Amino acid sequence: MKLLLCSADADKQWVARLVGKPAHDISICVINEAWVVGNTDIGILIDGLGAIKRDFGGTIHCVNMLAQSLDDVIATINKADVIWCFGGSLGWLKTVFDKTGFSKELPKMLEKKVWVGSSAGSMILGQKISDKCDQGVYLTKDPYSASEWLGILDFAIVAHVHEDYARKDALDAVMRESKTKPFPFYALSDTSAVVVDGNKTYLAGKNAQKIENGKITESI
Repeated sequence: MKLLLCSADADKQWVARLVGKPAHDISICVINEAWVVGNTDIGILIDGLGAIKRDFGGTIHCVNMLAQSLDDVIATINKADVIWCFGGSLGWLKTVFDKTGFSKELPKMLEKKVWVGSSAGSMILGQKISDKCDQGVYLTKDPYSASEWLGILDFAIVAHVHEDYARKDALDAVMRESKTKPFPFYALSDTSAVVVDGNKTYLAGKNAQKIENGKITESI
């Protein structure tokens, strides 16, 4: 698998390195299901789509999982080098993936496609943190929930930990939570990412930590 798991924006150089093509040749398929629920201001989404248009020169497609058949969604994704999943409601994103059958198809797609996630689009692939920890990190509550995320990865991504719109003690909440779970946590700022490139997993960018059993084992 080749994954770029961001808290916010993705660096085009990281994307190009994973794809193995110059940015101007990279085609992208956008998944936007998480943003359409509970977000009335689409300015962040517009900025994100604008950055994709600015940074990448290939075709840009967007799928609508609830309007299209799963076969049509897969056909559209197959035209792209990158599946780019925006953030928003993590619970709703999981609900849509399960309802449409995309959850079962995605692991096979990740054998061939690069995944770029932003916030919920990154967290969905990993392990689920508890609702208590979630509330200890974020100042808003997701109106949707699920008992687990996709679990494709054996670690948890926690986005926005170091940002002003998270709680001041957000990192402490993640540290406490990690003592109760058998998997690592990656606490990200909006200028960092977790990169998965085959059998290698590492932090990139600035201000992020890998946390295991209440201890920081890697930091940038």
